[in-house]
Amino acid sequence: MHIIFIVIYGLTLYSKYYLYIQPFLNYYLADLLCMPIVFYLTVEIFRIAKLEPKLSLLKILIGIIYFSILFEFLLPKYSFKYTGDWFDVFMYFLGGLIYFTSFKVLNPYRH
Repeated sequence: MHIIFIVIYGLTLYSKYYLYIQPFLNYYLADLLCMPIVFYLTVEIFRIAKLEPKLSLLKILIGIIYFSILFEFLLPKYSFKYTGDWFDVFMYFLGGLIYFTSFKVLNPYRH
């Protein structure tokens, strides 16, 4: 399942720079897929570091809030490369919800 998120994210970035596609896909699909990929990588880093590879709902919410503040509020203030968008924040939350519910459904005793 994780590899699916990564492949779709890669295709999204490719299409963003090399193909003309619908604005939703171009601007928001990457934000939607970002959080599941980040959380998957976080769990893998925890596993490699011999820490408990578990993300609670609170940890997921903290990650979403962190990304929202960093990429939608702080970086746009200091760089013209970034733009703040409330819909991006919504996509981060939706991606976090997708991650949380997918692991609760697919691995109900693991997380």
